[in-house]
Amino acid sequence: MPVKFRALLMLSAILTLSACGASKALKSEDEAAIDSISVAHEVMVENDPMVTGSEAALGMFFGVAGATAAAETQKTAGEKFSEFLKASGIDIREIVRQRFTAQLRQDPRYGPRLAEEGRHRFVLEVPAYGMNKTNTFSSQWMVMLRINYQLVSPDGRALAQDWAMTAPFAKRMQFTTDEIQAKPHILQQAFEDAAAEVVAKLIKR
Repeated sequence: MPVKFRALLMLSAILTLSACGASKALKSEDEAAIDSISVAHEVMVENDPMVTGSEAALGMFFGVAGATAAAETQKTAGEKFSEFLKASGIDIREIVRQRFTAQLRQDPRYGPRLAEEGRHRFVLEVPAYGMNKTNTFSSQWMVMLRINYQLVSPDGRALAQDWAMTAPFAKRMQFTTDEIQAKPHILQQAFEDAAAEVVAKLIKR
């Protein structure tokens, strides 16, 4: 399957994952009323990661040999990848929250009002993340990530909301399964870079 067609299929799947796809701009009067702002501690990640590529290769990489092999074959590639991330100490929630907070701190509108327990809150959700092959015949993989946010007032009203995701054809860190198996921090860095890319789109709007 050509890389562009593969990316378009993944993009289509991502766009249908969340009903929170619409954007709502922040009104000037609501922005003026913000005295302090924070990022919610809990980032919602409700779905297993999406993996688009060779199931056989993923089975060899994420599978477990021995007595548990039969049970492992019943798991999806996404479930196996999720377990690999957890075993490697890679926390998508924490990566997204840290990158969003860091970008917010540098923003001239929100940075001066950012506080750990700020009354207005950015609530974050990751409806889709994972990795896909760059090409059907390639051994290279790259990560993808989508982030939704809502800016919520102290009384619980959604004042603004938006979403953004990694560009499907953008140049991004690439890796092989052998590389991330030997050095999981490569995958950590790839997701940090992807989060920074997506958050930059959201904060600049």
